[in-house]
Amino acid sequence: MARSKKVLSKTKNKKGSNPKSMGKGAKVFIGFLAFFVIVLVLLMVVNVLNNAMTAAKYVKARVDLEVGGTGDGPGQFKEPWAVAVDGQGNFYVTDFAGRRVEKFDPMGQPVLSIGAPGKEDGQFDQPSGLYVDPQGEIYVCDTFNHRIQKFDTDGNVLKVWNHNFFGPRSIAGDGLGRIYVSDTGNHKIQVFDADGNYLSEWGGFGTADGKFREPVGVTVDPQGFVYVADSDNRRIQKFDSRGKFIAAIKVSLVAARTMKSLIWPSRMVIFMPAMRAPKRS
Repeated sequence: MARSKKVLSKTKNKKGSNPKSMGKGAKVFIGFLAFFVIVLVLLMVVNVLNNAMTAAKYVKARVDLEVGGTGDGPGQFKEPWAVAVDGQGNFYVTDFAGRRVEKFDPMGQPVLSIGAPGKEDGQFDQPSGLYVDPQGEIYVCDTFNHRIQKFDTDGNVLKVWNHNFFGPRSIAGDGLGRIYVSDTGNHKIQVFDADGNYLSEWGGFGTADGKFREPVGVTVDPQGFVYVADSDNRRIQKFDSRGKFIAAIKVSLVAARTMKSLIWPSRMVIFMPAMRAPKRS
C-alpha cells in the first residue's frame, strides 16, 4: 500500500512537471516570433529607405509650381491622381475622390472644372488616368463607370465608350491617333483610334512575358514603344506599337505598390505615387 502511494506520488510529480516544460517552450516560441517580426519590420524599413535613396539618385526635382489644396472649390482636390499637359502648357489633374478633372493654365491658375459625381455622360465615378492629344482633346479613364470619356478643350463631351472594360486605370496616346488603355481588371491593354473604335488588344492574366496581373500605368515614348506598369508582377514591360513583347524591368515590392502611372514628358519617365487605386468609397 505504501509502495503504491509512492508510485502515485512520482506519477503526479512527473505530470506536474509538464506544465513547466510547456511554459518554457511557449516562451521560446514567443521569443522567436517576436524576433522574426522585428527582423521583418527592419527589412521593410530598409527596403523603403533603399527605394527612396534610389529614386533620389535619378530624380533631382525642384518645386517650380504648386497648385491645389484640400477641398472641392476651383483648383482644389480631394485626391489628385494623374496629370497631363497640352501643347500650350495647360495641365489637367484628375481628382479621383472629387470625381472631376481640374484644368490649370501654365501659371497654375484654375481655368476649368470638368465633370461631377454620377453615371451620365460628362460625369465620373472615380476618374484616374488621362491623356491630352495633339489637338488638345482630353481622354479620361472613368474608372468605376468602366468607360473612357473624351472631351474638347472647353470640357464638352465628344465621345463615351466602353469596350468591356473593368476598372480602366490609365490611358496614353502615340500622337498618331492610337490610344492605349490599361484595362486593369481584365489584365490587358486595349487599343483604339481617336474616335474610340476598337483596334486590338494584348495581354491576359499571367506571369509570362507579355502577360499581366493588374496592369495600371501605361505610356508611349517618342519612338512609339509602349510601357506598362504590371503591378502585381512587380515589373514594367516594354512592347512595340502592335503589342509585341520586347523587354521587362523588375522593380521591388515597395516600388510596385507605390507606382501609379507612367508619364513621358520629353524623354524621362516619372513614377507617380500610389500605384493601387484606393478601395471604392
